[in-house]
Amino acid sequence: MGLGASRVPPPAYRPFRASRLRESPRARPTVFRNPQRKPAGCSDEFHGDYRWWNNTDHLRLIEWMRAYNVHHPHDPVQFMGDDIGWTGPEVYDAVTGYVARTHPELSARFDELYRGLRPTQYPRTQGAFLRDSLGPAYVNVGLTFDQGSFNATGSDGVIRRRTFGPAGPGSNERTLDRVRYRNYAVDLRTVGSPARAWLAAARPTRSIGTAYPAGPYDIALGRSYDILIHLHHIAAARLRDHA
Repeated sequence: MGLGASRVPPPAYRPFRASRLRESPRARPTVFRNPQRKPAGCSDEFHGDYRWWNNTDHLRLIEWMRAYNVHHPHDPVQFMGDDIGWTGPEVYDAVTGYVARTHPELSARFDELYRGLRPTQYPRTQGAFLRDSLGPAYVNVGLTFDQGSFNATGSDGVIRRRTFGPAGPGSNERTLDRVRYRNYAVDLRTVGSPARAWLAAARPTRSIGTAYPAGPYDIALGRSYDILIHLHHIAAARLRDHA
């Protein structure tokens, strides 16, 4: 199971100022168009392939962020949608319009960067762009678990809560769960022997997205992630407006 890429802050403490979800960038303006509006739910912002975020945890997060921004209008926290899907022309227009108004000398550069993106989806992965831009500051974080539940769409298109028992023999998760810590994170870039050799070998590993069943797949953790988070038990989010 993969998590989104993140940028590691410098040694000095730097608080986070944004919440990022795998969601269309178009969701950000709808979530915060009126920060004083009390949301009845997340249905308007999270639907279709993004309906997974329409759950009680994210509703509480959005309510808190809106309330915070009402009392801190000059120091707001932000919501950011970030996915590989087509963003729609309004997002590009908003960016290029802002650049034209505030930094007109950069307009030509932005037009060049956006050329070809409006009508089509770029074939490179998002991580490749981040790695090129951030270099060693880009960190790829993976998530594994031993047992628990999650929400997923079946082959019939119906959302169901799936439940897993303990990971099977020979899997990466089985060995990871034998570590003396129940939940932990490890920087795979600094792991020494003999664990480094174990991490370099591919083994059956769960890879869960919005659809299930899928996998397991043979994955070498050391070649796939910079940091690994392992949880002994996970619990499915409570979806809202779920028929």
